[in-house]
Amino acid sequence: MPLFLCFFAFFFAVGAEAMWEIYEFDVDSLFSTNMQIYISLDFYDALLKNGTIGLTVEKIASFYSTPEGYRYALMDTMVDILTDVGGALAGSIASYYLFKFRPERFAKLIYKEKKIQDGI
Repeated sequence: MPLFLCFFAFFFAVGAEAMWEIYEFDVDSLFSTNMQIYISLDFYDALLKNGTIGLTVEKIASFYSTPEGYRYALMDTMVDILTDVGGALAGSIASYYLFKFRPERFAKLIYKEKKIQDGI
């Protein structure tokens, strides 16, 4: 039972991450937002003191039309996926060992004791 629960939790977390990436892609496609594009550090250097960008729209668009520019959106997606898989794996392994070697804690999480009051 603990192995199945940890297995299920891992794949549930990975599935939720996949749904999030689909959501990011769909929203960016439908509403022209910028959820997936990782901003290049070169653009941060171009920020002016008043908070505006000292670059033209054409220069920014030309950067993102190059293979290097494409890489930023891919890096955002891959870092999200790798972080989720790593966290899900660590959490599942830790939970498995907790449930395996501390079964009393497992029982407390799964089974709740009902308090019976007199007269009910």
